[in-house]
Amino acid sequence: MKQPHYRPQLKSNELFYCLVIFGQIFMAFLLIATATRQLTPLFFALLFFDGFLAATYLEYHHHRFMSHKKAYDQDSFVFNRHRNHHVHPGDIRVTMKQRIIMLLICCVVCLAAVYLNNYFTLLAGFIFGASYSFISHWMLHQPWVKKLFPRLLRFHIYHHSKSPNTCFGVSCPWWDILFDTVPPRELPLTNKIIDLYFTKDKLVEMEQNNHS
Repeated sequence: MKQPHYRPQLKSNELFYCLVIFGQIFMAFLLIATATRQLTPLFFALLFFDGFLAATYLEYHHHRFMSHKKAYDQDSFVFNRHRNHHVHPGDIRVTMKQRIIMLLICCVVCLAAVYLNNYFTLLAGFIFGASYSFISHWMLHQPWVKKLFPRLLRFHIYHHSKSPNTCFGVSCPWWDILFDTVPPRELPLTNKIIDLYFTKDKLVEMEQNNHS
């Protein structure tokens, strides 16, 4: 799926605006958690969600302001890898072994957070969010995910096809909704586009066989 990889006419204050809004939301949850420290379950839940929230925003921020920024270094490894993924949507470079390792680390950190029951929970929530981001991206390129996350899948297909300058969130859609980077409603997704999105070309299959 070849389409413009850059975000045109990026306003200089968009990045700052997004950071400020995220910072206010993050601090609000942190302050509420601090105020409810005596209520252990609520304190833990708020901190964990705040860390998870930070991971999802980092995913959105990196995708929108770095991977799709015209002024970004086009010779960098990160940029070229992301561009390759747009050209070959089925080419996911995070292996199953790496996903399992991430899950194990996530489990250990979350158990430690439960035991410590302090602000370490923020880190646990962040690592959980980062792990979920990698795993959900892989899931969004599997046909069976249509029934599990229909809206998230629709957003991701838009990003890979008709509207690459929208839908920067991978694991969740709320930052796109908040910052108005959702696709236009009048853009239809045809069966041909959906089939092409899930089709692995020969180049991808060859590279995956070489890594297996």
